[in-house]
Amino acid sequence: MFSLTMKSDEQIILFIDSSGGEVHTGFSLIDTMLMLRVPIIGVVAGACHSMAVPVLQACTKRFATKHSTFILHPLSSTRKYRYDDDFQRVTEDTGRISATLHQQYVQFVAKRSKKSEDDIDRICKQGDRFGGFLFTDDALEWGLIDEILPSEFTLFKFKEVNKRQIQLSPFEL
Repeated sequence: MFSLTMKSDEQIILFIDSSGGEVHTGFSLIDTMLMLRVPIIGVVAGACHSMAVPVLQACTKRFATKHSTFILHPLSSTRKYRYDDDFQRVTEDTGRISATLHQQYVQFVAKRSKKSEDDIDRICKQGDRFGGFLFTDDALEWGLIDEILPSEFTLFKFKEVNKRQIQLSPFEL
């Protein structure tokens, strides 16, 4: 993304088909997207699960194909912490870090969606390990996407998106 913005200030189209990823890496990507100050068009074509959901929320404009799916769930982190003889302290630190990251996830998704932080937290924690499973219509209703792409849509139509309608991300750095 950095190299694209060095060459041009044109919009970037980010295609998402992701089962998620590591929390720290996801927030690093989000911070990078917000620093770029160019319009980023997010297009979900398939899966937008787990950490991919807040990455999509960092996009200026958010689209999804009809058969895309979305999953919000309680976060887990693959970040490794060193072994320490003080197991209680390590356990408390890990719990505090996980709770903070989950709260950041909930706040970030709620800020752009049509749902409250409590709603986002509730859907994350419902069900089993899959948490809240949403179809495209649900994602539109929740405000996770701005538009469902019609089946006759072609990629060339993204070049026709009126740039005056695309404003920079609503998030403050």
